Amino acid sequence: MVENLLKDYNKRLEKEAFFKALICGAIIGFAALFVAATIFWLTEFKHVWLGAVVFVAVTGAGTPLFYFKKFRPSARTVAKRIDKLGLEERMLTMTQFANDNSYIAVRQREDAKRALATVNPKLLQIVISVPLIIGLAVSALTGAGMVTVSALSSAGLLNSGKEVIEEVITPPLEEFEVSYDVKGEGMIEGEIFQIVLEGRNAKGVMAVADDEWVFMGWSDGVEDPYREDINIQEDLHVIAIFMLGMDGFPGDGEGEEGEDPNAPDGEEGNKPGKEDGGKRPTAEWQANNQVIDGKTYYGGPTYDNAYEQAMEELQQNEEIPDELKAIIESYFQTIEQ
Repeated sequence: MVENLLKDYNKRLEKEAFFKALICGAIIGFAALFVAATIFWLTEFKHVWLGAVVFVAVTGAGTPLFYFKKFRPSARTVAKRIDKLGLEERMLTMTQFANDNSYIAVRQREDAKRALATVNPKLLQIVISVPLIIGLAVSALTGAGMVTVSALSSAGLLNSGKEVIEEVITPPLEEFEVSYDVKGEGMIEGEIFQIVLEGRNAKGVMAVADDEWVFMGWSDGVEDPYREDINIQEDLHVIAIFMLGMDGFPGDGEGEEGEDPNAPDGEEGNKPGKEDGGKRPTAEWQANNQVIDGKTYYGGPTYDNAYEQAMEELQQNEEIPDELKAIIESYFQTIEQ
């Protein structure tokens, strides 16, 4: 009988209970969404949309649990809410003595009925507590925010969680300076000054000689004009060494074919079997002993002067390693032959 009297009021409070249960379900749904999105971000999982499935599933499962286990109104709960409208605990007393048929209990129920008739069920307002609203807002922001981070990471616009963790636990790499310089007339194509992280590779550079100059090698013994230094573990400074080519040596005149422009008037240039004043033997006069123009003979004093000048510069230059000096000297010996 009491339930019939409170039916309209009970429906009102059932709506309130459902909204509360839905909010609580949504809170744990957003929490599950946050966890799922975090896992997606850490594992570089691409199907971020599955987070919405997780949210709906958890919210759908949590709402009825909260409703039936916590918020579903009982007759006693309804009576308390009605009494707050000014009935001075008449409804609560009526529910307590619902099965008592004594004279006093019967008169109390009649009084409660008359008082209840004066209260419109719509006066029972649906009330949601502030902590529930705050909890919903916070969980929604964190869940949606984590989904955004995971989506941006999946699109390649942000670092993944795996990359972030590696940056945190891995000590910062040391930076080294890699620089390239020139000795002689030439240039270096590429970045001549670079900052390279420990263990990384420098960008490739190319040594290019000017006209009439020849690239002899790098100061650290590398012979190839193109170099790409790898696995940098310390500062690196190397020099591209250029030497003046045969066309640019002193005495490169315009003498006639077979003549030595440096020989005294009336004397022929060096021929096979002749020696120049006890100096190193001269090369034989052959076509391959001439420069590209086919006229200037570079044997004899021309070669000796160039050789002595080059050896003197090598001995005075302390920056060139002994290995490279040996290569340059061998180069001049090859020319002599």
